[in-house]
Amino acid sequence: MSDLTILIPTYERQHRLEKLLNFWSNTSFKIFILDGSKEKVKNNIVNTYPNIEYLYFRNQIEDQECPQGSYYRRLCEGFDKVKTKYALIASDDDLYNIRAIEECLIALGKNDYFNSFSGFNYSCVFKKNSITLKRGYQNSSFLTSGIKDPDIRASTFFYNYEPRYYYSISNTELSKSIFEILYRYQFLPIYAWAELFFEISMSLISCHNIVNLPFSISGVNTKIKRFKKVKNINYCFFEKEISSHLDHLITDLSSMLAKYSDKSLSEIQNYFKFSISAFILYSEIKELKNINSEIKTKLKDKFKLYKIKNYFYRKKNEKYANIYNKLNNDQIEILFSKLKIDL
Repeated sequence: MSDLTILIPTYERQHRLEKLLNFWSNTSFKIFILDGSKEKVKNNIVNTYPNIEYLYFRNQIEDQECPQGSYYRRLCEGFDKVKTKYALIASDDDLYNIRAIEECLIALGKNDYFNSFSGFNYSCVFKKNSITLKRGYQNSSFLTSGIKDPDIRASTFFYNYEPRYYYSISNTELSKSIFEILYRYQFLPIYAWAELFFEISMSLISCHNIVNLPFSISGVNTKIKRFKKVKNINYCFFEKEISSHLDHLITDLSSMLAKYSDKSLSEIQNYFKFSISAFILYSEIKELKNINSEIKTKLKDKFKLYKIKNYFYRKKNEKYANIYNKLNNDQIEILFSKLKIDL
């Protein structure tokens, strides 16, 4: 058995479960499927594979205060079951390159300084008779990875933000410790806050690097995401209650990370504040680039515009999602090796 455990949170995607199980069953990794759906899967297929364990999480009262439901509870309980040195949080609709994962584990075993490894992420481009892959996360490269000074990492990563650690193979002990604290603040109504704080925490302690291989292919979404209960972190520090929670979160994470870092508690807290400031500055610059389209949107009926946009987005991607979901393991392997397959 490999020194890697893969945690796969899933919600209301039972129709993809059989394909998910078949894909991971041919590997040596321990797999935990963390299902927070409204109903438990009744199919006995979940008990078929010795390396895969299906865990169902019935909805609890505490999940109702969290915009993401039981997501953080599932991850915390999942990490409690991990016995391997490394763990990977995987998406339930992404495809992964097994060879790249194995290369990451080899690289991690050769150098203790690197606590996190991944490869390159891709998305599918559908043409008439073929699928080609397009690089995602363009800021991830050999030039910005492998930086050993945490302060330089902070300025490099968060002024050009893309998640690096969250979806990578990382040290289990550190990841688990971070998620135990994030879980306490699951009620925060801030978009992607846990991802950001996980990234900051990991970047302080460990160096991230990449192997020169395609690592994953993003799934095809058929709906535009809407987050009714969450806010952008850029504006949350102006709200007294949320700002107070964020201050406590930074204190709790800093106290825990002090066990792993040579920095003092106040230096770690300043590291968080600097990284968040860099992230906010980057996101505001990014927003300014779209200011013209934003103004145009405000001049129209937003709800009507959303419905029209969502209709065409869904219709187009339903077709692509059907093709994507029918890819077999041989076709997936060809995609990763040649970045293109003919249909």
